[in-house]
Amino acid sequence: MQVKNTELNLHFYSPGKTTEHHFEEPPLVESRSCPCPQPSFKNRANWCPNNNCPPNANASTHQVTHLIVHHAAGTNTANDWAAVVRSIWDFHVNTRGWSDVGYNWLIDPNGVVYEGRGENILGAHFCGTNTGAEGVCMLGDFTSITPKASAFQSLTQLLAWKACDRNLYPIDRSFHPASGLNLLRVSGHRDGCNTSCPGDAFYPLLDSVRYSVIEYIDNQCNTSILPAPYNLTYAWTGETAIQLNWSYDLASPNIKFSVERSVGEDYRYKSLKELPSSETTFKDNTIEANKIYYYRIRAISSSSASAYTNKAIINTAVSSSSQIESSLVILYPNPAKDQIAIYSEIMLSEKAEYQLTDVLGRTILLGKLGKTTFPQPISLRGIKDGWYQFTITDGERKWVGKLLIQGN
Repeated sequence: MQVKNTELNLHFYSPGKTTEHHFEEPPLVESRSCPCPQPSFKNRANWCPNNNCPPNANASTHQVTHLIVHHAAGTNTANDWAAVVRSIWDFHVNTRGWSDVGYNWLIDPNGVVYEGRGENILGAHFCGTNTGAEGVCMLGDFTSITPKASAFQSLTQLLAWKACDRNLYPIDRSFHPASGLNLLRVSGHRDGCNTSCPGDAFYPLLDSVRYSVIEYIDNQCNTSILPAPYNLTYAWTGETAIQLNWSYDLASPNIKFSVERSVGEDYRYKSLKELPSSETTFKDNTIEANKIYYYRIRAISSSSASAYTNKAIINTAVSSSSQIESSLVILYPNPAKDQIAIYSEIMLSEKAEYQLTDVLGRTILLGKLGKTTFPQPISLRGIKDGWYQFTITDGERKWVGKLLIQGN
């Protein structure tokens, strides 16, 4: 067999060791209408201190409409993650011929955020249809494992900052002109073309990412000086009517309450009523059978808004006479990792059971509570990260709540 002479070109790149340099933190972004702050990050001078990983000098900007999540499909362990970022830059620039690292942001397993191309810079990461798409790469390979809780938290904060800034609701779909696809505002790489990215183990968790972003924007971004109302409870006043009750420590003619409700799911709230801060009750006479209602309340003024109360959840698939009031049972912590504790202010019979179901209605856990003392611990080990419904059934009485598991 004859082998023709061929020319083989090899490219070797050593990212080197990252030497310790002390840089000032990147300047804070300008004040925005959205209260979510930009997370701290390592800029290019931090992850490429020798200045041999230059950005594209002629980078194009664009208007971001979608946020795309990736994984690097590389190592899950490293002593120097900045060196890993440099290696990705080298692969994208010197092997693929791109003008810069393809992603706008990268996050290592420890939760450290690295600036790639940066905010609002046209990237090279989404199936050749990058206009409108800002890309975040999770460093690691998540084909068979999921990101660590620290990385998940940084991803949540980064997406919350950008989604809030651009007014992108993570679970809404919107047409993405560059790809011609109707995409969720927070999508995975594989939603745009034939790829396994961001990994078979991580991709199913993107719903949890979306809901975590919404929760973060609603309850953790707010830096308002307005105190929040608290202790939201409800009571049935008729077959189709409930009364909400809450507490507040500051009554002022300049402050109002925004009473909000979502029907069927926990994250599409609409304002029902604005009330003066002297009123701490509200009656809803529009309850229908076989639906789940979610309520929340916050204080608002002409220039600010407080955090929300706890949620009141009303499930009319259960009769009003048999439903356990939402405030009488608490799951803690929530979000949870490997264990929760059930706190209940009511006595349960020996028949009392708990059930954990996933978003598809599949039973994940089933067990007995019975006549027990509280708190009652329940192990969550081995359960995948995501949103779940937690139900307590005691004869005809029932309590239903939401539980977010993350970090397993």
